[in-house]
Amino acid sequence: MGARLKRIAKRLAAMAIGLLIALVFAEIVLSLFWTPPSRELGTELADTGLFTRDAQCGWLMNPSVEVEHYTHWGDTVWIRTNSHGYRDIERQKEGATKPRIAVLGDSFPFGFGVEMEDAFPTDLQELLPDAEVLNFGETGHHTAMTHALLRERVLAWKPKVVLLVFCMNDIVEQTIPDGRSRRVPAKREGFKAWLSDNITLYEFTRTAALSSKAVGRFLVNIGLRDRLPGFEAMDTNIRPMLREPPEEMETAWQQTLAELRAMHATCEQAGATLVVATIPTKEAVLPEALNVSLQYIDFDPEDFEVRKGFARMKEFCDAGSIAFVDPFETFVAEAEKGTELYLPTDMHFNATGHRLFAEHVVEAVRTALQD
Repeated sequence: MGARLKRIAKRLAAMAIGLLIALVFAEIVLSLFWTPPSRELGTELADTGLFTRDAQCGWLMNPSVEVEHYTHWGDTVWIRTNSHGYRDIERQKEGATKPRIAVLGDSFPFGFGVEMEDAFPTDLQELLPDAEVLNFGETGHHTAMTHALLRERVLAWKPKVVLLVFCMNDIVEQTIPDGRSRRVPAKREGFKAWLSDNITLYEFTRTAALSSKAVGRFLVNIGLRDRLPGFEAMDTNIRPMLREPPEEMETAWQQTLAELRAMHATCEQAGATLVVATIPTKEAVLPEALNVSLQYIDFDPEDFEVRKGFARMKEFCDAGSIAFVDPFETFVAEAEKGTELYLPTDMHFNATGHRLFAEHVVEAVRTALQD
């Protein structure tokens, strides 16, 4: 009996040593050939001095500032505002000699991640030399904030056309925030944080569990994880694509469309023509981008209809006699040719995407100028 126990003990010891050697080998290989995902999210724009609180609009950019923005994919972009607080060349409010086009919206007309010269309002100006294209894009603004900016600031410039650039993540609760919120980095402390920082094999396993839906669902099934994140963790750009959205999504739609109706009325009262152009969402244009957005939440591509949000916007604008432009099919066709239209690991356009967007919307804007 004693000899048998010794043999078992030796086998267990050999197995333990073999396992230890395998783990050490895996640690060495991963350390040499695997790069963990960066936790660096780039400079938080709220920390750059770019913004100031505004009671009507939530926040606006400060005038005459210059900040260096280090992006989360490693590029550096300079952001400069003119004396009126917009990412545009210097302008004079009075004495316009050309009809004016006011471009409104969020981080897309602002030109997040690209130099001002590569943002589509600059491209639009080149395509419309007989007009003056003014860029009032404010990163982070939703529809109610943009409407407030239109009323409080933009109409004083007497635009003939108001081009509203509408992104699917604008379909949210339409309340005016009290200033620009900032990202608060999660605290990393304790034994798990130490393991993550020092043991490559642990971080590799953790990354696989978080980024693989199959692994995540397996952990749920065996009881090692409560559940995968749901709607609350979903990228706001893809929420309008859900085939069966929760009630809160419909509430957000109704509030957003109400703001759009009010914005249309504001433009009509001022003698300006409103043109609405939707942003072709990266996750709608590129199936692989949708898969990336879904890899850590409890939804599958079959749960989404990528044209749904754009179709509803077109229906709304057609019913309200609002000029509407949807570049979605143009972007899909160009992406299928292999053209890169978006920034790496980010939802925004690169310079090529900005140019394509400008080329698609220019005819609708030109028509509005002639009305």
